[in-house]
Amino acid sequence: MPPSSISQTLKDIPPIWVACLFVFMIYLLETHPFLAGFAICGLLITVVFKKYGVLILSLIADLADYGGAAVPIVGDPIDIFIVIIQAIRYGPRGFVGLVELIPLVDLLPIMTINAAWAEYQRQKD
Repeated sequence: MPPSSISQTLKDIPPIWVACLFVFMIYLLETHPFLAGFAICGLLITVVFKKYGVLILSLIADLADYGGAAVPIVGDPIDIFIVIIQAIRYGPRGFVGLVELIPLVDLLPIMTINAAWAEYQRQKD
């Protein structure tokens, strides 16, 4: 991605979102440093890999479920973060990921399947 398109993408973000994100990141850094790191990396992935960033992020979140994030207290904030990102990118299709909040269902790669299907539908349209 050329540097001019990254700067244009950053200019297109409304200032209130930037302020809210900044406050939320400060809260996360104080309370949940692991989740804050995941959120920061996730946002960078979606900006740098604009076309498939959400798909990559969904795959990372599903792999984290296998690595121990399937525990409800640890994995649910990550799943909610991914659902928000998918809802922003894909609209109502992004809320399919809420199924991940059901215990033991989060061991299925629902986020990745949802993102792959939504990207396929976007390319088809």
